[in-house]
Amino acid sequence: MEEYEPDIYEYEPISDEYENEVIEKLIEFFKKNNDTVFYSKQVEIIFERKYYHWVTSRALRGLVDIELKSEIKKLDFGGAARFYWHKSNRYYKRDINKKAAIINSFSEANFVAALGQTGELLVGEGFSRFGFRTIGRDTKKLEQKEWKKSNHNLDFIFERDSVRYGVEVKNTLGYMDKKEFDIKIELCEYLEIYPLFVVRMIPSQWMYELKQKGGVFLIIEYQLYPLSHKKFASEVRDELRLKVDAPKSLKDGTLQRFMKVHEAKVRELK
Repeated sequence: MEEYEPDIYEYEPISDEYENEVIEKLIEFFKKNNDTVFYSKQVEIIFERKYYHWVTSRALRGLVDIELKSEIKKLDFGGAARFYWHKSNRYYKRDINKKAAIINSFSEANFVAALGQTGELLVGEGFSRFGFRTIGRDTKKLEQKEWKKSNHNLDFIFERDSVRYGVEVKNTLGYMDKKEFDIKIELCEYLEIYPLFVVRMIPSQWMYELKQKGGVFLIIEYQLYPLSHKKFASEVRDELRLKVDAPKSLKDGTLQRFMKVHEAKVRELK
């Protein structure tokens, strides 16, 4: 489900210089694309390699009625999408309706559930292919220990070379919830295993926090659609410029990136 309001994260204040840079880049971007309508998550993802999602979202809202125009459109399955366009664009209605129809399609509850299942299936198969054994699935227990502080659990517990990982898979466009992120780390600490987040993207500051606690991450960058929806994935990429794909399996290169991290863990424990 898409929400037009940004998620709120508790972070150190962003510098004025950083925020001003985001604003300048957005003005430049919309001037170059002054005949196109974008919705907020699109723009956040387009700029995510340099700027946090919530900073881009805040900057977008600040530019409304100055450089940009905006409209909120309710979605069929709940929530809403906020659209933006350059103030010089007079023919935006048709573009909004076309893109809202696509957003409605991937916000439908059954498809959202399929995305979650697809992410977990591809991760489970991929790690198995690289020699990891699944010793837990949808669990908060390991041997004699059971997490009781909350109802949260782990998607997987993987083991290889006597190293165990508590795995959270998030096949979403946006960042996962920060509170859930922190709880999953605490859960893994309680079970005495390494937290591993397999995600499309997380903020660099979270990566740092995770490393400080001995955890690891695997950035997929693309949201993974079911193989049966390959044509739809192409439509979403073409029309919305979103990072989505419908692969048969996780690429070996993606898993090899994690193997380097794993091998370093094994060396540390020797």
